[in-house]
Amino acid sequence: MNLSRVTTIVLACIMQLCFALAEPIRVEEGKKNEEIHIGHNSNLSLPVVNSKLRGDSENNSISNARYGTPDRALNGEKLTIEPGRYNIRSKYGTSIYIKDDVKLIENIDGKEVFIRSMGGNKYAIHSHEQESYMSVSGKGSNRKITPQPHARSYEMFYIISRGKKNVVSFQSVKWKNYLKAQAGDGKSVYTSTNLGGKEKFTLIFKPSDIYTKYPEYTYRIKSTYNTNIRIYKNADEVDLTKNNGSMERIVLRPLCTPECGLYALKSAESGERYVRFPRGFERIDVQTRVGTNEVIRIYERNDSADTNPPGPGEFKYVAFKSYDHKRWLRANDYQDLLETSRSAQKFRLYKE
Repeated sequence: MNLSRVTTIVLACIMQLCFALAEPIRVEEGKKNEEIHIGHNSNLSLPVVNSKLRGDSENNSISNARYGTPDRALNGEKLTIEPGRYNIRSKYGTSIYIKDDVKLIENIDGKEVFIRSMGGNKYAIHSHEQESYMSVSGKGSNRKITPQPHARSYEMFYIISRGKKNVVSFQSVKWKNYLKAQAGDGKSVYTSTNLGGKEKFTLIFKPSDIYTKYPEYTYRIKSTYNTNIRIYKNADEVDLTKNNGSMERIVLRPLCTPECGLYALKSAESGERYVRFPRGFERIDVQTRVGTNEVIRIYERNDSADTNPPGPGEFKYVAFKSYDHKRWLRANDYQDLLETSRSAQKFRLYKE
């Protein structure tokens, strides 16, 4: 065999080996993921993580390698989760409980927290028993977490992936520090500036009629004068306008199952801003939490023979009555404002 032929064969072998080594490595689709969604699979007791990737089903469970193998790809990502009732369990087996304080308790059964979406991957965490939200008072470590009756920037969190299914950390939107657990039953929750083991929590979804069977719906609510209820973004006012902008989008937030008929009217644009009924016959205004003045009973006004209460998203003509003060919501056409009244007035709901 001549030298040139040997050289050609050797070069061909080298090139073949190079091509084999240079073959593109398949990257797990999870690495391309821009938004990770933790949702609820009705067949599971735990939340499952759904990956919104090209070609994927919205309900595709990530119990496979898509979440399990490329853990590093998801570590540190901000997650989008399904709002609802959760057991937030620490590495010590204790769970976050909110009432008059924020504590870690061993027996959480029936006292889980609700995680509410505030838009833009931001969440607020509030008590299952009352309108109390977890609040971070300042930046840095060892800040004690306390309950507050509203949800503003101090009460908002990003949910950060820790690279394993359903294991997350909570980062304060305002201060950028993290929630930290302590060992022991009845211990308080504090902040940390590091992402270590004490900052890891497991999310366990707990079915709830309020957040699963009876979700929130957004409407434009028109008076008999064809004006929309408007909740301002930066002022504690509610008025009426013929505008159809973002401030005229109102959420009917259920406070119990539809059979009880209790709701709060919340801004869809401006976070936790609720319609408030005063005690007397006065102008309606806004509050940043749900207390007794914000609880409203909704009455169907279709004059239908069907006496069953409407299901979620089925409202059309309704009247609103303060649950605590027994006064009705009334539109004042002359001054474009809302006020309380002894008599009911009909409003029409246009579902968004």
